[in-house]
Amino acid sequence: MRLLNAYNLMILKPAPTKDVAKLNKLETSWHLILRCNHSIEAIYVQAFTLKLGDDCRYTPDFLAINKDGSATFYECKGFMRDDALVKLKVAARQFSMFKFVLVTRVKGTWVQQEISA
Repeated sequence: MRLLNAYNLMILKPAPTKDVAKLNKLETSWHLILRCNHSIEAIYVQAFTLKLGDDCRYTPDFLAINKDGSATFYECKGFMRDDALVKLKVAARQFSMFKFVLVTRVKGTWVQQEISA
């Protein structure tokens, strides 16, 4: 069985998304930070939905494909509900070939927390 990796995701080439206009202020600010990161090859905005179980899905805010071929999913939250945190942790466990990062902003400072499997 072949694992889905960052290279395979790039081959899928999802259609360009217009979801950037639908982002909230926090997500828009983080999107600009990602765009300024020179180690990122491509950024997809809410372009992938991960199936976690029966009738349970999770759509991360961003997928960043790095120049080294690795992939990182970013989730931006100003306020985190319990069910959102559970979905993020389950996704990190089920799709452990990818990196999952929770992004928040505390008193104007960006805080990134890697979610481990």
